[in-house]
Amino acid sequence: MGDVGSLFLGGALAWQIGGVYSADLSALLGCFFCVGVPCFDTLLGIARRMAALGINCVRFHHMDNQYKPRGIWDPAYKDHQHIDAEQLDRLDWMVYQLSLIHI
Repeated sequence: MGDVGSLFLGGALAWQIGGVYSADLSALLGCFFCVGVPCFDTLLGIARRMAALGINCVRFHHMDNQYKPRGIWDPAYKDHQHIDAEQLDRLDWMVYQLSLIHI
């Protein structure tokens, strides 16, 4: 990783021309998760499918700028300071399911 196009990011990730790699130089294949947080029974299937496709990292994107059901904010409040409890529970469950399969 010593070429000019390399950048070490805190020892955990490194960027090199051609891709992003973990500290042991295995390639990271990621995706954006840009929809609202799905229901519990759907989450497990999504996590398994992502692993089957070789995805090993996820960026949760755009869920913090919309109200439930497409985002995490509680629609009872017209601000971005109150997270919907159900959405938070689903997001927590999704992160847990992804961690079980090392994503």
